[in-house]
Amino acid sequence: MNSDASNRLPQPQAVNTKITKKQNKQIMKMVLSQRQREELNKAIADYMQSNGYHEALDAFKRETDMPGDVDKKYSGLLEKKWTSVIRLQKKVSPRP
Repeated sequence: MNSDASNRLPQPQAVNTKITKKQNKQIMKMVLSQRQREELNKAIADYMQSNGYHEALDAFKRETDMPGDVDKKYSGLLEKKWTSVIRLQKKVSPRP
């Protein structure tokens, strides 16, 4: 290839990869469906209640517009899912 031809090629442009807080929040909201978000919130509320975080639970329920008590079907769900994720990570992580 001629050096004159390479001088005429367009130079790569730097890509702006910075994401604003607002954009990040929008991206995070798109990850879960409305139903999944509600179930996660209920599991978090159960965790807070089970561990005695009553003030945090009250604030969380207000912010998420969660009425009443948390259904018993969410009891222990957050811990169960958390341990499942850890177990799966160990399966896919390379071992030394």
